[in-house]
Amino acid sequence: MAIEAVELWRARQVYELVRVQQSVEQAPSRDMLVATIEHIIGEMDGGQATRFAGRVGLSKGTVHYWLKSDKTPTLDASLAVASQSGIGLSRLLTGQSQGWTPPTQGQQLALTLFKPECRSKSPARTIDWEEVDRQLQKFLHQPNPVSVREVSRQLGIEVRQLYLRDNQTTRQIGQRWLAYLRRRKVANLQEAIPHLESAGKEVLMAGKSLNLREMKARLPHEVTQSIQGFYGVLKDVRLRLVGESPEHHKISV
Repeated sequence: MAIEAVELWRARQVYELVRVQQSVEQAPSRDMLVATIEHIIGEMDGGQATRFAGRVGLSKGTVHYWLKSDKTPTLDASLAVASQSGIGLSRLLTGQSQGWTPPTQGQQLALTLFKPECRSKSPARTIDWEEVDRQLQKFLHQPNPVSVREVSRQLGIEVRQLYLRDNQTTRQIGQRWLAYLRRRKVANLQEAIPHLESAGKEVLMAGKSLNLREMKARLPHEVTQSIQGFYGVLKDVRLRLVGESPEHHKISV
């Protein structure tokens, strides 16, 4: 199987780096590398790191990160710089920029073979807002309420966009969902009341303190999971069962 030209070039660059390391007087350092990159940016792109980043196929944030922090470019990133500047990996890493000049147009055309592929941006999505409005009305009037977040997920449109584009319908969907949650909370509590009272009586008959641990030990898991604000509900159960206050003859919701 034939070796691709890019891989062959990379292998030769790494081989040359290993070879020259045996004879260099001073070990390569981050400062050497960054100083060389700054020199290359100055010569090739007038000191504009953003333009240079586009040239070598890296993000501008990555290049600025090298220059402003104490991080060292990866081998792949260094190879990208070497390929587009024509300086060679070993000279780049050892700071040997003396005698280097930016590649001519002909050289640059040859070096484009090694330029990393930039990720192409996805085309901007065109949203049919008339269709979105129709879908929002369907969600609003369907039998089972849904949250605005779920509507956003199903339509593939951000919640913020829905509120900005169709605030009234989106708000109605949200209010309907909140009302549903309140009804469900009350219904869950009413269904749980017999279990709560039975468990509370068992705790008191055993001569134990009516607390969360004792109650949860006697309640089915699905009951405890269905109750919101369990601690507040337990206080009401305690008051009702021990008869501390006549106004607490039923569990508040």
